[in-house]
Amino acid sequence: CFRYTVDDDGVDLNDLNTDLRNRLIQEGSFMVSRSNIGDDVVLRMIVANQNLDRDTLDRFLARVVHHGQEILRGLPAA
Repeated sequence: CFRYTVDDDGVDLNDLNTDLRNRLIQEGSFMVSRSNIGDDVVLRMIVANQNLDRDTLDRFLARVVHHGQEILRGLPAA
């Protein structure tokens, strides 16, 4: 599990992570589940391919950062 975080007390991290998951799902490149640990929304990449490689993980993380930054800038989902 992971949680996208920022150093800004004004950001609701639960909303941010929920929006991030929704954008990743809408984009269609990666499957991501949402869960809670206590009151915190957390995300999990769903891996169904035993041939997962480093390049795929790097692309996933790049998309997480991309969408997270767009959300923080207030840009709408594509």
